[in-house]
Amino acid sequence: MYVVGESLEANCTSSAAHPVPYITWFINGKEVDITLVNHYPHTHHKNSLMSATARLKVEVSALHAGENGLLEISCRATIPAFPMQHEQFADIRKKAVSGLIKPKHDKVVVCYVASWAAYRPGNGAFSLENLRPGHCTHLIYAFAGINASNWTIKSLDPWADMEKNGIGNYRKMTALRKQGLKVSLGIGGWNEGSINYSMMASSSDRRKTFIASTVEFLRTYEFDGLDLDWEFPGSRGGALYDKQNFVSLVKELRDTFRGHRFLLTAAISANKDTIDMGYDIPKISKYLDYIHVMAYDYHGAWNKQVLPNSPLRSKDRLSVEDTITYLLQQGAPAEKLVLGLAMYGRTFVLTTVPETPKINPIGLPSLDTGFKGPYTSEDGFMGFNEICEALVLYPQEWTTGWDNYSSTAYAIKKDHVVVYDDRKAIMIKVSLSLFLLNITSY
Repeated sequence: MYVVGESLEANCTSSAAHPVPYITWFINGKEVDITLVNHYPHTHHKNSLMSATARLKVEVSALHAGENGLLEISCRATIPAFPMQHEQFADIRKKAVSGLIKPKHDKVVVCYVASWAAYRPGNGAFSLENLRPGHCTHLIYAFAGINASNWTIKSLDPWADMEKNGIGNYRKMTALRKQGLKVSLGIGGWNEGSINYSMMASSSDRRKTFIASTVEFLRTYEFDGLDLDWEFPGSRGGALYDKQNFVSLVKELRDTFRGHRFLLTAAISANKDTIDMGYDIPKISKYLDYIHVMAYDYHGAWNKQVLPNSPLRSKDRLSVEDTITYLLQQGAPAEKLVLGLAMYGRTFVLTTVPETPKINPIGLPSLDTGFKGPYTSEDGFMGFNEICEALVLYPQEWTTGWDNYSSTAYAIKKDHVVVYDDRKAIMIKVSLSLFLLNITSY
């Protein structure tokens, strides 16, 4: 197992041959930069034969993670005098070893895997084959749903989840458990809404049916646990009694899961009013392993002015600091809180084009609908990949900046503005998380 930040060192020695073999090192099949390789003096053997030794020394990075998060190093020894098309005449020695890349920390890092991203066009498509979980300790496959006809858990995309290539994404995901990752199944999400979850949780019999089906589902596909992403108890079609029923659901899930050693987590809103309406924080904290705080979508085009998506602090008290402080005051254990990081930005169309693109756009009036990204195609939304692509491919069109008060990055192109967490913003939040909390990315 390799740990991010640690030094990886390995020697490769060829067989004796004449002329002396030449050694090449590879990481995940890609030739290593020669500056990372030290070639030792040749070793002389009988009959004018010589062997070569080369040492690889590299600092392990999450970028080294190959398929399924593995890092594979290999070396190849060849006799340069013989062309590669005549390998039968050359001394060729290949050796490969591999191991999981493990994050260099003891925190929980949860990575949500958006199953629907596989259907995005062009460069926006992201499938499990693209997944590099080198920074993650936990993965959550999003999302399953609920069958309102019989109150059982169900796949929202049966072909992709269970049938694709004869295996399906469920089993591809849970195969990553062999690499030391915890893999849970998320249920719910924004598109699933709240009504069916409210109705299921309102009845003891329905909860019992749902829980029994969930246990069977998790066991069948070998998931480590369940992540509840009911958005949200008490709102979006939910009922006033959802708050207590959510406690009952979580408690009964925990009671049943204990015998199977399943993880039980929940993603909750970061909005204070939604927290008060839907979550009894002290009680659900007793039964949940972790609480994933969706610390984003504080603001958007609906505000009709440019405001940060996920501000560290905000004058209207809709911010990461205010949410975390409030949850701790309500009795949430710090060690169970997992801070959500937004891997996307919120977009705005200004009512007028600024006189200069160097202006800080925070607070400027905007229309109530933001522009779309080329791949996600959602009003008011750009994925981090879309933002990066725009800034890299069209740097002359965009002016970037930083809002110190909220610790938010922004980019302006005429009347278009996108606010987002760049590397600096993420590092600030990760520093906060490493001091007090855990982190999740979505």
